[in-house]
Amino acid sequence: MTYEVAYAMVEGEENLIIPLYLCGQWTKVEGDQVVLEKLCGHKYEQIIEDIKPYMKGEEPLFIRFKIHGGVVYHLDSVENAGDYLDNKVVIGDKLWTSYVNCVLYNAKS
Repeated sequence: MTYEVAYAMVEGEENLIIPLYLCGQWTKVEGDQVVLEKLCGHKYEQIIEDIKPYMKGEEPLFIRFKIHGGVVYHLDSVENAGDYLDNKVVIGDKLWTSYVNCVLYNAKS
């Protein structure tokens, strides 16, 4: 899968992909799961299942690797993701506001 194909697949999946793009990376720890579930509106296990098509090919949108006994998911290329997805981020909309509130709340915790 090329970047163009991966990002074309995002059409209609913005409520899943854009929160993950904004987060950049996450692990299976409870705090990350809670935030992703809130932002994406799905259970964590469903989110991981739904992004599997975006983790295939030479140029996937997301990659997964094991480190220190845990699993980390993150954007394969932040630069490429920005090139294709920045125009889908609308500052001030409901998703953006939820993301900012999650970041601010977690920063204070």
